[in-house]
Amino acid sequence: MKTIKRSFLTNFFKIVLLLTLASCAGVSDDNRRPDFEKRIGSGRPFFFHESVKYFGETNDEFVYVTRYKIEYDRLHFEKVDGGFKAKYEASLAIFPEGEEIPIKQKMITREVFVDNFKDTGERNKFDFYEFQEVLPPGVYEAILSINGRGEMGFSRKEDLRFNYSGNYGASNLSLIKSTDGSFKDESLIPLVDNHLSDKDNNFGIYFEIFSKGSKPYNINYTIFDSYNMPILNKSLDGVTSERITKELLAVNLSNNKIGDYYINLDLSIDSLKFRREVGFSIRWANDTAEISSLDEAIKQLVYLLDADSLNKVLTFTEESKKEWFDNFWIKLDGNIQDKAYMDEYYRRVNYSNINFGTEKKNGWKTDMGQVYIVMGEPDEIQRYEFEKYTRPYVVWIYYAKSSQYIFDYIAGEYKLRTF
Repeated sequence: MKTIKRSFLTNFFKIVLLLTLASCAGVSDDNRRPDFEKRIGSGRPFFFHESVKYFGETNDEFVYVTRYKIEYDRLHFEKVDGGFKAKYEASLAIFPEGEEIPIKQKMITREVFVDNFKDTGERNKFDFYEFQEVLPPGVYEAILSINGRGEMGFSRKEDLRFNYSGNYGASNLSLIKSTDGSFKDESLIPLVDNHLSDKDNNFGIYFEIFSKGSKPYNINYTIFDSYNMPILNKSLDGVTSERITKELLAVNLSNNKIGDYYINLDLSIDSLKFRREVGFSIRWANDTAEISSLDEAIKQLVYLLDADSLNKVLTFTEESKKEWFDNFWIKLDGNIQDKAYMDEYYRRVNYSNINFGTEKKNGWKTDMGQVYIVMGEPDEIQRYEFEKYTRPYVVWIYYAKSSQYIFDYIAGEYKLRTF
């Protein structure tokens, strides 16, 4: 079995990458889109969820709300008359601290019906449900479970602590989307995954204020980008109700640039200050490649194009960069609507960032990341991490390509062995 030398890697990898993307991006006879995330993983959860603690009507209770959304491609659909149907179970169990018998427990069965087979693999279509329970002050563990494919269930555990201290308080923040921009109750949808598209011009920040009596307050919130640069700051004043004041802040974004963001919100009331934070992301509409930065996505094409060409593209305007990026993948995919090659490529990039990154280097820039992005998942991995008289090393074997790659552990990173 041969081992490829580093001096030949660049051109060899570009050829192999195009071939492996083509093989992974092919559709099956039933026209089902390939489940790339299941194949190599990207860190995308089986379902998204958020939990919120609201104040009760008296000091003897709190309201615990946990919501989830599960995308259609996570469900198991079967052919039925008139379309396709998926059935799954969801449950919530809440245990007092140190106890094995739940104080609250609820199980539901959900059914999802679609007319067309193509909708069964959609990630931008989902089912949503909200559990709501009233609990006395105390410490608990909540377990939310979903069984979506008739296989083992997927669960999320959360430690809860409810108590009233002092005369004031603030719940955590929830992000809300208004379908028509009116922010009327009938138009509001909890985001749950805190994902917005670049076509969304507004969203809402919802939270509750607890107070004993009517008091003036000030809210100041700032939105920061991933570089900790403020992009929006707002301040407003109000007066609390007798016990619970519900606040819904409408946020209008003038420049919906893809990226990751977070909100710092400060509530000042009666010389006290409460800070609450929440993160959110903006992605291109209908994007399934989980691209958080156009510039970074262009740089990550270094295994397909030379660095000089990419550096030139990075000098373009934002609009021209996006046009170039779309055209690049259209040439490979045939059309931008399918995006199978692009999806597969950035799945590998994201997987590399999650699994091969170091403190000083993103995973896609490491030797392991490069090989994984180009070659895909190894057929076999051999680990020699505790051998005598040699540093730890790992061997990746690709039987179909008659190739193997050896990575030596050097200075906190697995480096490709050269000969």
